Amino acid sequence: MIDATENTLVTINNKAKNPTDQQSPSPVNDKKIKNNGRCSQLTNECELMCEYALTNGLEVPPQLIKNLYVITNETNYSREDIGELAIIHQQLNRIIAPATPQSVVLIRTEKKSANVLRFLGAVPIVRHIMVTSLFFLLAFITIGQMKIINETNLNNGILGSSSWTAVAILSYLICCAGLGACFTSLHSLNNFVSKATYDPRYDSTYWASILLGVIAGVFISELLFNMLFPEAVAGDTTATADMGKPALALLGGFSANMVYKILQRLVESAESLVKGDQSAINQANQTAQVSELKSLKKEMSMDVASQLIKVEKLLESDPNAAGQEVRSAIESLLGAKKY
Repeated sequence: MIDATENTLVTINNKAKNPTDQQSPSPVNDKKIKNNGRCSQLTNECELMCEYALTNGLEVPPQLIKNLYVITNETNYSREDIGELAIIHQQLNRIIAPATPQSVVLIRTEKKSANVLRFLGAVPIVRHIMVTSLFFLLAFITIGQMKIINETNLNNGILGSSSWTAVAILSYLICCAGLGACFTSLHSLNNFVSKATYDPRYDSTYWASILLGVIAGVFISELLFNMLFPEAVAGDTTATADMGKPALALLGGFSANMVYKILQRLVESAESLVKGDQSAINQANQTAQVSELKSLKKEMSMDVASQLIKVEKLLESDPNAAGQEVRSAIESLLGAKKY
């Protein structure tokens, strides 16, 4: 009897040590969903949007905060909890508009990061462009101290110089244009970040804008300088002529769109010389259309007048035929079918 009891205890201990021998519970629960993945992202966005709204003095309904607190403290979410969380997310999104959840989460995450360059900006693209701006600024100061960077060489331009002088002048103008391009990109980014409407999908557009600004700055300073500052070509050494090319390069970098419009206007002017003035062509087409409409109106008026005269004669002799003629004329004018 004692041996049987000992064997039973050994069997129970072995089952306790090997839980795989027992029936394992189903990993899928039809009523609860584990708080991970998309649910975790949804919860994180709701919490950060609520924090953003409260810290910026936006009005958040107390019941919404209470519901969010109750749901986020649960380990597993029911389907009703997920639906309630989605409703809270939509309400908070409307409260913080025009700020976006993506921007709020990104700025908050970057604020907590341990990046040594975090003091330069709230998001990576701002820090990168800030470093690029510092590079252009240091290069501008360094190259500007060289003896070959003077008013004479600047006025002669790249084509009027040779070897390292042309390279130094080109580098100097590139730095000026780069400073202007970085300035406008940082200004735009600062507005987006401050309003929490920044979208990282458009990061490449800022770098493209800087590159276009550099190209535009060099283009406008080299090709339009002689037209805007003819006194520099004549040998005048005024302050305006001395600072003409750097200022134009900076302006071109700051507003690459302006340079694009200038080039577009030049292309349209060249096309007008070949095709003729487009406004004159449009005016001639409009005049022809008006004349055609007047001629059509005159023909219709004459046709109606002839039919009225015919009806007037029929009224004197045969009123029924006159009525039939009126109906026929109406159907003809309206394009109706005769039955």
